[in-house]
Amino acid sequence: MAILSLREVTIAFGGVVALKDVSMDVEPGEIRGLIGPNGAGKSTLFNVVSGLNRPQQGQVCFEGRELLGLRPHRVAAQGIARTFQAAQLFRGMTVLENVMTGLHDQTRGGVLAATLSTRAMREAEAEARARALEALRFIEMERLNDRFAVELSYGQQRLVEIARALVRQPRLLLLDEPAAGLSLTRVAGVDELLRRIRAEKGITIVLVEHVIRLVMGISDRVTVLNYGQKIAEGSPERIREDPAVIEAYLGKERAGARH
Repeated sequence: MAILSLREVTIAFGGVVALKDVSMDVEPGEIRGLIGPNGAGKSTLFNVVSGLNRPQQGQVCFEGRELLGLRPHRVAAQGIARTFQAAQLFRGMTVLENVMTGLHDQTRGGVLAATLSTRAMREAEAEARARALEALRFIEMERLNDRFAVELSYGQQRLVEIARALVRQPRLLLLDEPAAGLSLTRVAGVDELLRRIRAEKGITIVLVEHVIRLVMGISDRVTVLNYGQKIAEGSPERIREDPAVIEAYLGKERAGARH
């Protein structure tokens, strides 16, 4: 059974159709690439899955359970974590504190509990800290625990966002352009990290990314959107040679790479 299944998902904002009849199945343990030109609907698809946008039509199921109608924190509680296109760290907080915010809905208590600093609250905070430290060790950034987010490079901020998603111990990870703006060396590091996330943690990954080298090198299958519609799906080899994909996206990417 697919871990994530979309059926004929359609969503429009005003008169603009962002997704139209999009269906997709992601298998457990898969790394799925999701590509397409700017405005193709990739981030909207992530927003639908994570509960930020509700489509006018379709179904979205995670491990056989319907997600539509759930608020984002309830979707996250099912076992889904995500990152966003733009870095969304709290600049005045430390790296460790930023990663711990990934567990805010699991550690918060009532006003009375917070005031009294009950043992349960202290234990929850200690567990959150331990899980955040483990996530930072996994991405090999524990040495920066006490640095403030504002002091980090852009690439480091992207890694901290991945750690904040991992701290929830999800079964499905949605990554929105984790390699955007990175050097080739850092892109190679992201490639290695994503492979480790799957191999060592068993997490299924759906990856939106414009760095084609990364997508084609790491994905088991690739889904291509254009103007909100799915125009192709298959192995990286098949997608590279698909005429519709070349015309809509890869041809432009290749042309840009030559200049």
